Amino acid sequence: MLCAAEALMRGRRSADLLRIGVRTVSAILIAWLTAIALWPWLQIGNPITQFAEAFLYFANHPSSWEFPHWGDMVRTTALPWTYVPAQLLVRLPEGFLLLLGVAVISGIASVVAVLRLGLAPSSQPRLSRLKEAVLVTAQARQPLIVWVAAILPIVAIILQNSTLYDGIRHVLFLIPMLAVVASLGFLRLAPLLRRFPMTTATVAGAYVGHAVLAFVLLHPLQYATFNVFAGGVIGAYGRFEQDYWSLAVLPALRRLEDRIDRDDPGRFATNPPSIKLCVGFHEELVAPMFRRPWQLELEPSKADFIIESERWRCGKHLPVIVVDEIKRFGLPFARILARQPADIAAATSALP
Repeated sequence: MLCAAEALMRGRRSADLLRIGVRTVSAILIAWLTAIALWPWLQIGNPITQFAEAFLYFANHPSSWEFPHWGDMVRTTALPWTYVPAQLLVRLPEGFLLLLGVAVISGIASVVAVLRLGLAPSSQPRLSRLKEAVLVTAQARQPLIVWVAAILPIVAIILQNSTLYDGIRHVLFLIPMLAVVASLGFLRLAPLLRRFPMTTATVAGAYVGHAVLAFVLLHPLQYATFNVFAGGVIGAYGRFEQDYWSLAVLPALRRLEDRIDRDDPGRFATNPPSIKLCVGFHEELVAPMFRRPWQLELEPSKADFIIESERWRCGKHLPVIVVDEIKRFGLPFARILARQPADIAAATSALP
């Protein structure tokens, strides 16, 4: 439509409009054929209705649980309208946010300039000024489309009061578009940065080095990082859900396997212990993680060892002891628990 608007404003022939229309319809057709080929859900019925059903389910899926957000407990089915913007604010890197801020200010200035062009008093006829404003808008269609692609999904989520899983995993597809928007901010800053090349290189190098160091220290929990608005990893601990995929369970399991091999080398050969991995809804599927012949136990009270994650504390009220922890920045993201036979025996004997 913007291409057609520019063509009309420039007095192009009808053949140009026809060519724009054919290319647009072709692009839409190729997009739909690609979607149907890659998405089996669209193949089992009317693709339009199947897509609409999937979109509505995405926006309002029935899963419901609580998790921390800015220190308060919120529910997936009753999130505040600010949830996605607030999560992006604390999870995106500070440099990313700076460039986004510059791009937003620049974009607002461009919109104001177009509005002034079309609406401000002038000796030109109003229709002529409106045409000029439409032409300027049409010529800026590439950044405009990127802005819409980045903003429209967030607006749709807010207006529909969508149900979302914890974190920003439902909106990860927005990150590339936001990165393109941030690049617009970088282009606006580029003339200023060129005036101070040494300072720019030093600050950029220090910033990248700090980010790399943080990722190395967090491995394999890089996604648990937060920026300064949340107080970093330490400030976000307990106030946000950081390891919602329970990734710290795997290094905890490896550490426990190594510890048993070192302290009791024949344990797995003679009397394999039972273990419970607290990873939510997939606990019966964890056997591929084992490097030793563990006995998989789904009931925490019956397991010899329990590995808790930050999110799933399934050994919290059991007579167990903490034998090890997986820590990052001094904070525990996984705990290795072992049963205390004496306590369990005492608790059992006290039962009527």
